[in-house]
Amino acid sequence: MGPTSDVPYTWWNVDLGAVHSVHNIRIQFRDYGHMYGCYALHVYGCQKPCPVNCEESRCDAANGTCIGCEPGWIGEYCQTACPAGYYGLKCESECVGVCKDKEPCNHTNGLCDKGCDDGWTGTNCTEACPPNSYGPNCIFTCGHCSDDIPCNRTTGNCDRGCKPGYTGKFCDTGCKHGKFGTDCSNHCSGNCLFKNTCNPTNGHCDNGCDSGYLEEFCNKHKRKPANKTGIQHDNFESETKKRSKRLTTKDSQNAKGLTKYLTEIKNTKMEEEYKAIPKGELHSCIEGKRQENKSKNRYTTIFPYDHSRVVLHTSTTESDYINANYIEDVFGKKKYIATQGPKDRTITDFWRMVWQENARIIVCLTNISEAKTKKCAKYWPDLNDKHMEGDISVRCQKEQTYAENVVRHLRIKNNSENTERDVFMFHYTQWPDHGVPEPLSLVVFHRHVMKTVEDHPLGYIVVHCSAGVGRTGTFIALDALYKEGEITGKVNVPQYVEKMRNDRMNMIQGEDQYKTVYMALLEAFRGRLRAVPVDFFLKEFQDHSCYLNHGDVSKISPFAVEFEELLSFRKVYTHEDYISGMSNISANYVPSVLPVERYLCPLTTENLYYNAVCLQSFTRCDRFISAQFPLPDYTEHFLTLVKTYYTCTIVSLYPLGDVKSTSLWLPTKSQQKTVGPFTIKMAESTQAKYVTKTNITLQEKGGSSMRVAVLECRGWEDEYGSKSRRILIDLVQEAKIEERTHPTGRILVLSSDGAKRCGPFCAVFNALEQMMMDEEVDLFTITRQLQTRRPEFLSSLEEYQFCFDAISDYLQNDTLYANV
Repeated sequence: MGPTSDVPYTWWNVDLGAVHSVHNIRIQFRDYGHMYGCYALHVYGCQKPCPVNCEESRCDAANGTCIGCEPGWIGEYCQTACPAGYYGLKCESECVGVCKDKEPCNHTNGLCDKGCDDGWTGTNCTEACPPNSYGPNCIFTCGHCSDDIPCNRTTGNCDRGCKPGYTGKFCDTGCKHGKFGTDCSNHCSGNCLFKNTCNPTNGHCDNGCDSGYLEEFCNKHKRKPANKTGIQHDNFESETKKRSKRLTTKDSQNAKGLTKYLTEIKNTKMEEEYKAIPKGELHSCIEGKRQENKSKNRYTTIFPYDHSRVVLHTSTTESDYINANYIEDVFGKKKYIATQGPKDRTITDFWRMVWQENARIIVCLTNISEAKTKKCAKYWPDLNDKHMEGDISVRCQKEQTYAENVVRHLRIKNNSENTERDVFMFHYTQWPDHGVPEPLSLVVFHRHVMKTVEDHPLGYIVVHCSAGVGRTGTFIALDALYKEGEITGKVNVPQYVEKMRNDRMNMIQGEDQYKTVYMALLEAFRGRLRAVPVDFFLKEFQDHSCYLNHGDVSKISPFAVEFEELLSFRKVYTHEDYISGMSNISANYVPSVLPVERYLCPLTTENLYYNAVCLQSFTRCDRFISAQFPLPDYTEHFLTLVKTYYTCTIVSLYPLGDVKSTSLWLPTKSQQKTVGPFTIKMAESTQAKYVTKTNITLQEKGGSSMRVAVLECRGWEDEYGSKSRRILIDLVQEAKIEERTHPTGRILVLSSDGAKRCGPFCAVFNALEQMMMDEEVDLFTITRQLQTRRPEFLSSLEEYQFCFDAISDYLQNDTLYANV
């Protein structure tokens, strides 16, 4: 065999003594002074690469045919994918799962690339949804189906109808106030104690009847005993009833039909309404277009109408111009002043207008700069500082910072008149530059404004953003229409927007802002204010014996109806809202708790995913991150989350020793852990009765290090007992201490799914902050705001009640109240 031989090939039999993977054989003949053969791996003809799907990239050195194929491929050159329905080595395995849209499984690994079809779960989508779950990967929970029969695992529908007390396509909507029974088709008697709604299941008045009524349904009149003295006692009202009234907003009955209307209005109708409203320059703007006034306008296309503009009272030599208009309320009364964000050169004019119009309330809906663009001059002084603007001096006496707004108490003085006034500035700081805020967030801010307006009813409400038309129009419409609904029980949004636009051009800009008015009104009318003064809270809830340990809590607890409202108000998200979580389903502890896309904490490094959402405290936006414990394969992702979001405090609501991945990242005193680019060292560890605190140093390769305090609960076994409440309060207090040490750091709250126990922690934390800021508690609204971002928070009446009990315990037993 050789260059001159007639023998084209030969065979050798070599016993290597074991099984080896041989990628290259070099043969040297003694008869030749040089060698022949190929030195490169994974090629044939010495230069051409083997086909990409050859097993281990091995092919015939002469013609390139594959020695074997990778899973999912067949043919001499492994270029043919397995036929539909088959996968794996030599395409011998048959797909067994039920993939999304009935598509075949992946021809290489047999998995479903787009996930499981509705009603199926498991690694290979071979497992039908367990009872009471449905949808893709069974991530959704069934509603309340009749006779506790599981819902349709594909659609979620209750094929045999709803359990009494529930209605809706998925039987997940509780009966509205005043309704009960199958499909909520029956009407309550209306005579339950304190005008509460009846039991939505059977129509009984569980807490008793109003005066004059008898029996379970309170539908029979009770005879009045003769009053021998002739004295009428009809005006007698128990202390308990008085308390109940303090928790209820007046005229709530007017909003029933209105809430139904706001709930049912469709997006298409709102869009049609908005497009039909006249826009543009509808009236003359001569003064705003004068050459001498142009420099006072922030934008070259937004001018005040002449007929409604605010005219400054000045001397004959001074300009009377300011870019501002009076805006009428629904009933035709001039109530508001809509204006642009002051420019540096118009700050004096702005304060002159505030004094002239006796305005006591300023609503600011923009930041000084947004997206590197100047939006408004800083026309207010810093805390305890004073500005002099012409004849007006302005001093900031108090400043309170909340999660989404700042409230400033200003004292203004007219030095020429030597008189002073209080002015309150409400500064909303979280309006997205190109978007709209959550409707509930806007409503909470509006309520804050309304409370002060009630105490200071004089003068106009001055409202501004940057141009004084878009956000300004949205807020004014919410305020005016809410008051209309309170008085008349109805609202007409398009009519009022048109009315505003007759006073100032282009009030409300874009369909998103117009829809926000509708959605905010809905939130305002159906989720009434439930703020309870701290002193009253303690009196009301210090004695729980009337409803604890006495049978069915849902029937006895005064919070049962309120909790049902919470569930019915909870925002409903679509599959698209969970796209990242569903695309990384194996990265979640459980498929039923996924992050809402809008609030997901993205990890920019290599587009990593982690089940974590940003949440607000009462005083700071995005203070919390609620996340699941790290799965072993996602420990590096977890540490990336900690570093990226500067989470200086980690709160674990379960013992970390019970979590499999803990040993991968949390070192003991003598250890040092390395995970990817991260090195973790323990600094110190201390142990209190219920909380273990471990200080660690997290160092990223090539980056800076950070100190992290890990707070871990101990002994939380009885889920809702008094000991558990004590542990929760201790954790909150320890987290507050760490917060003072790292005021800009976030708090990462961990549990198995990122929801269980995380909800009570965040809710109680926020409630204690509200106590210190406002001396009141509104746990209902706190919960609603948290559920907007993590709908699974406080999903049971027991969890909701647990929060009230924890706050009550805190008020009764903790001497640290004034220091939190």
